[in-house]
Amino acid sequence: MNTDLDSDSMETDDNNKSKKNRHENKRKFTNDGKDNYSADNKRHNGDTHSSSSDNITPTTGNPSTQEFYKSNAKGPYSVWVRSKTPNKEVSQFKVGSLLFKNYSSIQEICRRSRSKVEIYVLSRDQANKLANDQSLIEHGLEAFVPGFCKTRKGIVKYIDVEFSDVELLEGIKCPEFTKVVEVRRINRKERVMSNASNISEEENTQVKWIPTKSVVLSFEGQTLPDYISV
Repeated sequence: MNTDLDSDSMETDDNNKSKKNRHENKRKFTNDGKDNYSADNKRHNGDTHSSSSDNITPTTGNPSTQEFYKSNAKGPYSVWVRSKTPNKEVSQFKVGSLLFKNYSSIQEICRRSRSKVEIYVLSRDQANKLANDQSLIEHGLEAFVPGFCKTRKGIVKYIDVEFSDVELLEGIKCPEFTKVVEVRRINRKERVMSNASNISEEENTQVKWIPTKSVVLSFEGQTLPDYISV
């Protein structure tokens, strides 16, 4: 059964705790929905003669290095660099001169705002290494991977309201190399009028959130499965 995907944030409800026997049903998914600095341009604007002080030696400096992109993630991989000083301008050309020597799989650097640039890396290992690189701090910079790069959302419909979010998270089965990390049921807003006659209409109206049969699923990585089983 085909369902549309949507990445909008929805109100959810974790209070629905009643249980129901599970039946194996397959739910199919379909996909949702500046200045650039590429590797070919890394010697542009005088970067050819950058001094040795402009080069960095990558180091994580952290025994608990995070693996932002798992083995099933598909490239290119996005790593962002921002200034540690709020609103301080970050040049994608300066970032390129610092990183290209040590990260050969960098494909492109794009400016996303005054203080942030996005780096596309072809190698998963290098992307994870760059995201944990503490040597950027010496230059007033820090690398990070935004949440929307680590997960992707999809909506599956016709899920009975008897299932709680916790039950769905524990019971959903996905194809190999796909993992559901969050389940949120979509609620519908409904206004209910009380019988009181001595108060205003606004005070007489109560808002209730009614659970629907549509559920938002967050998947690890950027690839949605063709289907899930409940």
